[in-house]
Amino acid sequence: MSVFVPVFQRYNFEDKKLKSSLDKILIGHRGHTFKLPEKGSPVLLIVSGGIDSIMLWFTLLRKFKLVVYPIHFIGQQSIAGENMSVAFFYRFFKKKYPELVKSIHYVPIRYNFSFTDRKNRQLISDNAQLLVKNLFQSKETGNKKVMLIDYPVRFAYYSLAAYEYSLKLLAKGIKVNTVLTGIVPDDGFTIRESTLTVLRALNVYLCAILGNWDWQISGFLERKAGLFYTKKQEIHDAIKYGVPLEKTWSCNYSLLRHCGVCNACKNRKQGFKDANSVDPTRYLISKSHIQIVKKIQKTIYAFLHIFSFMRWKNSKTSPLDMNVKQKIKLNPQSRYYIENGTSYIYDHKNGTLLKLNKMGGEIISAIIKKKNIILKDLLFQIVKPYESSEKKRVKKDVLSFIKTMMKKNIIVSI
Repeated sequence: MSVFVPVFQRYNFEDKKLKSSLDKILIGHRGHTFKLPEKGSPVLLIVSGGIDSIMLWFTLLRKFKLVVYPIHFIGQQSIAGENMSVAFFYRFFKKKYPELVKSIHYVPIRYNFSFTDRKNRQLISDNAQLLVKNLFQSKETGNKKVMLIDYPVRFAYYSLAAYEYSLKLLAKGIKVNTVLTGIVPDDGFTIRESTLTVLRALNVYLCAILGNWDWQISGFLERKAGLFYTKKQEIHDAIKYGVPLEKTWSCNYSLLRHCGVCNACKNRKQGFKDANSVDPTRYLISKSHIQIVKKIQKTIYAFLHIFSFMRWKNSKTSPLDMNVKQKIKLNPQSRYYIENGTSYIYDHKNGTLLKLNKMGGEIISAIIKKKNIILKDLLFQIVKPYESSEKKRVKKDVLSFIKTMMKKNIIVSI
């Protein structure tokens, strides 16, 4: 009996159906979804200091000859490396395009809610449906992660702050209604926030709330406008035109160098690898350091496996032996939920999503309902509705299911 099967696969977060509906709204009000301003026109650029926003800045100056008003957001979570990157490239671009580069507008971040707060972060950990809908599986490693941005409404915040800045510029006789941000097509595979669908939704919201359908917000995603670049193309352009990408900042931590091991650093390394280009970044922890750490880990893991095996061998019973008097419970790291009549288990620690059949759902529900349930009582409860001729088979299936779940550390013995 197949009690459960893995159901998660890697996918693009772009919602084509929703995007199409949003496109129709924008076209109906202004005749287009996005139109790049003419040469010499002003645009607002949300710049973080990373490769994407810096190369977008450069492209707007070099290729489209647009007057760029950069906006950089700072706050308690700001990273020193990002601030240094933005300041460096302001000076770098100012020398090349003195008439097109305007002063950086710094905006303090004033969020009242963020997932960087431990209590708020717990809201994610306890919500299996939210976790599952934001799962991402790496194509390189196969590892599963939950991709939720620390500030879930940051783009809305950024956009309204940009609009406020545009009013200040309007008071000086400078009319600007286009905001651009460093999002590339590749980003839609890792996080829902970084999709054209979300930007279109935000664009509709801004136009509706401002009563101005000329207002635009987008990124490196506009194929028809010629503003469509992948990370690979960005890196090739940077090498071709001499943009020092080693001065950009991707790391999640405020260090003098990129750490080399956080997710942002790993993505940065992968970007250069995909572009078949040498990564000029200086990392605090180099590839050789990582290899040494991995060797140490393998040695420790090997020792632990031997120790565990010897401990099991010398014991009278295996931890997975089905002693009907033992108590069992759901691992606190696992989350159980029902959606559209189907039961799911999400293992937060390992990033594993399992779909349960009817019996599997009944077993997990019974374990959750009665905390620390005795296996004997659980078997009696599940087997009771079946005919005598079926009871033996069902009991065997239940024990097999529990053994498998214990191996996966989803059910634990206490």
